[in-house]
Amino acid sequence: MSNVDDVGPGAAGAHHDPDHTTVSGSPLARRLLIGVGVVVTLMGAGILSKVGDIRLPKGYTVIGPRAMPTVVGVALVGLGIAFTIQSVLRRDAALLSSVTAEHADGRRGVVLSLVVALVLYTRLLVPVGYVVTTIVFLPVAARILGSRSPLRDVTVGACIAVAAYECFTRLLDIRLPAGVLGDLL
Repeated sequence: MSNVDDVGPGAAGAHHDPDHTTVSGSPLARRLLIGVGVVVTLMGAGILSKVGDIRLPKGYTVIGPRAMPTVVGVALVGLGIAFTIQSVLRRDAALLSSVTAEHADGRRGVVLSLVVALVLYTRLLVPVGYVVTTIVFLPVAARILGSRSPLRDVTVGACIAVAAYECFTRLLDIRLPAGVLGDLL
């Protein structure tokens, strides 16, 4: 009887030890997971470092504009640290085997493509506008992730973009960039 169990589909390279407390896998996959945890932690720390720059309104408010960024920053720091610890201790067999399989299959391009799409999205957001940029970004991201229904993706992207824009501007009184549709919105 072997003490090596497959973790599931695509589990090449990921094996449990006899007491099922750690998992071994691709060293690159493990380093990538640790890197993700560190990046998430640093993102949270970056948010927390900027919370003090948010101006407080005059007068009394129950929850000021610093509350949500503080919650998000603390959550990212906490989750990033937890994820890093999990990655160092090799406790998530399914995730490690998935990353190992994706690396072996050459699916790294998906993540890189999404990062490039997100960078372009943030660069075009102000000059082009939230609605137009989001209507283009969401179907592109869906395609990168494997969707093969462009009409549905564009329709869903347009609905999400317009609904989010209306919610932010009308309900929350937060102005998103109008861009090229400035007079229409």
